[in-house]
Amino acid sequence: MWRMNSMSVKNGFKTVTFYIDKGGSAKTTNTFNYVKDAVSTSNIKALVIDGDRSRNLTNVFGVNGDKTIADLFKSDGEDFAIYPTSDPRIDIIVGDSDFTDEGVNIRGASSPYLVLFTWYSMNYQMLSEKYDLIVIDTHNDTSIVTSNLIAVSDVVVSVTTPDGPSFTAWRNLPEFIEKVKTKARNPFTKETVVDLKLGLIANNIIFYGNNVSAPSKEFLSLVENDEHFLGLIPNRPIFVSTLLEGKSIFEIVDEMPIHKQQKYQNLLAGVRGIYAKINAMLK
Repeated sequence: MWRMNSMSVKNGFKTVTFYIDKGGSAKTTNTFNYVKDAVSTSNIKALVIDGDRSRNLTNVFGVNGDKTIADLFKSDGEDFAIYPTSDPRIDIIVGDSDFTDEGVNIRGASSPYLVLFTWYSMNYQMLSEKYDLIVIDTHNDTSIVTSNLIAVSDVVVSVTTPDGPSFTAWRNLPEFIEKVKTKARNPFTKETVVDLKLGLIANNIIFYGNNVSAPSKEFLSLVENDEHFLGLIPNRPIFVSTLLEGKSIFEIVDEMPIHKQQKYQNLLAGVRGIYAKINAMLK
């Protein structure tokens, strides 16, 4: 089943994974908006893998598939399905509430931390011919199944919010990555397959006019000088509404009357600038 090493896998399509070990950070919102922006601005085809048990990404794309990411893991990558979405530039492997270590019996796999990497290897030609980008949404935990999603990533983007638990989750992320590196090793060479870069988005930053709220200001003082910091996204209802409407923030604003679009131009430029930095990390 091992048809290539980690370097050859990463020479084709690229993988961006959105992860934070804390709920409510708008991780899925950024996953959705990022992939929609990527396919529209770069004229590429993307595969989305929904690894979040909430299945919000699957639901927002409106896909009801019989085979899920859990089936892929239960079968060691042999049994899977990729479904089209309403956007012809995006396909998806749908999520599953049963996508847990226990739900897929991950500890019974021959290489528990390499199930998805092995699937990448087995299907490399198909994936590289069809897709330029794979975007993964994870659950907010440190399970083995989530570790699999981290292991195949070129870039892991952590979406944080101005609160203690979120900042703690970011501080703990390098230790988790190191654990995944140790566990996700090629059984023949004994070398880790993990080779990724980290990015940090400060989300839900509250402004009062041109001034940042005290909690947000304190939080930004902790992360703005971090080498992984990509930028901040203000607390704006329109950004939160994207999953509800099933449209990216760029699509929502584009459908507004011209005179209403102007008020969102700075927000759009900021979000798109952050996503452009993620793309730059893939080069």
